[in-house]
Amino acid sequence: MIALKLKLKPTLIGMLLLITAYAGIAMKPTKLLSTMRPEINLEASIPKSFGGWRMTEMNRQGLVDPQLTAQLKKLYSQSISRSYLNDGGEMVMLSIVYGRDQRYETKLHPPEVCYEAQGFQISKLLDGSQDTKLGTLQTRKFVATRGGRVESVTYWVNLGGVGPVDKRAYRLALFKMGLTGIIPDALLYRVSTIGTQDSSHASHEKFIKDLLVSIHADSAKQLHYNSH
Repeated sequence: MIALKLKLKPTLIGMLLLITAYAGIAMKPTKLLSTMRPEINLEASIPKSFGGWRMTEMNRQGLVDPQLTAQLKKLYSQSISRSYLNDGGEMVMLSIVYGRDQRYETKLHPPEVCYEAQGFQISKLLDGSQDTKLGTLQTRKFVATRGGRVESVTYWVNLGGVGPVDKRAYRLALFKMGLTGIIPDALLYRVSTIGTQDSSHASHEKFIKDLLVSIHADSAKQLHYNSH
């Protein structure tokens, strides 16, 4: 009897490993969410003037490290980077990146990680939310400093229709969607200004509200702003 048990044990272990491997393959997400909705076109969807803001070629400063930018572009399906000026002389930089395939190895990087990779010091990091006409955005704010350059940043993420900004929530959302067989896409929106004035993040909130209100309803739905 003991000999029989010893013979059965390796067989049982082998069967369990086989079942585990099969379950892993069966649960592996295979459907791209981006193929289940109209194609996103950032350049056409984001207006160049709205609510007192107009696009300008002045002070177009974003990620400045060419090697890092080239590396990140491999993760992006589309991206735009613009500067906007309002009638009061306030200038805001807008960067939007879109990734069709958000599996772990190709997921977008949080802006604070990109800034740190360029030698910036991150401070005043704060998670919050902002109510807009198109829904509530889960936002993250921080200040990035390198030498004499100081930049105030606000960003939010839309991962397949949800808005996680911290790493844990992002991974959990990826996992949940993976269980349904879906590979989500993601949009990351970054709004920033040079300087640390108390009014910087307030300017960001106004800019974001004006921007989202100005986007045509069809484009807003396509970019799934209003899914929260």
